[in-house]
Amino acid sequence: MSHIAFIRFSPAGMRCSYSNEVKFFKRVRGGRPISLEILDRRTLLHTSAGMMKRRARQSQRTTAITAVTSVLTAELADYNSTGLIITGTVFALTAWGVVSFVKGSVKDRITQAQYRTLDEPEEVMKRVVSHFSSRSFTINREADSRPGVITFEGTVRASYLVAAILLSCGASVLWGIAVMIDLLLPPSSRADWYFWLPLLSLFIVPYYWNGATRKEQFKVKLEENELDQSRVIYVKGHRDEVAEFQNKMRFAERK
Repeated sequence: MSHIAFIRFSPAGMRCSYSNEVKFFKRVRGGRPISLEILDRRTLLHTSAGMMKRRARQSQRTTAITAVTSVLTAELADYNSTGLIITGTVFALTAWGVVSFVKGSVKDRITQAQYRTLDEPEEVMKRVVSHFSSRSFTINREADSRPGVITFEGTVRASYLVAAILLSCGASVLWGIAVMIDLLLPPSSRADWYFWLPLLSLFIVPYYWNGATRKEQFKVKLEENELDQSRVIYVKGHRDEVAEFQNKMRFAERK
């Protein structure tokens, strides 16, 4: 007669299946009683079938989870690719704007304006000369031979604030370039020295400082308007100086 035994442990002790009989044994091991239960063949087969069903359900759940994970991974990869393209486009436009900002910081932005006043010509010219003298401009009588045109000449200094802004913008752009390179290149081609690129932004400061420190001319011409007995002031110079002139002199702008 063949015998099949199935042994399992429970909090009460050791459980054993044995063919066609049910018996209980108690033993003492180390001072603790151990219960040994012998079960019949049908109980053993029922237990084995239940275990197989549970394993089958667990396998189905694992397969479903794997399929969902694969789908989500594929969708996430497509989303990351689209997001990377959009981010790269926005970054390229921003970088181009910063480059234009750096180049424009050293350009001569000459503009013209006209103002109207009812003050006497002597009073007007006195105020104009006083304004430019306070800004370290001097009159250069040989700069323009046209009658009635007065040329003020002075040295424009670079601004520490503008230099700091240019430096921070340049460093941000170069850091973004390093990040984009690190994302686009394969892992085998990546290197840590990419993140030292922001140090190149230090060259922006001397570029701006040498280009922004220069001599500038500001031309003023005063004419009388016989129709309404007013005076018209024509000015030409850097747009920042023109804006400062209008802010200090408080002349009415002529349309």
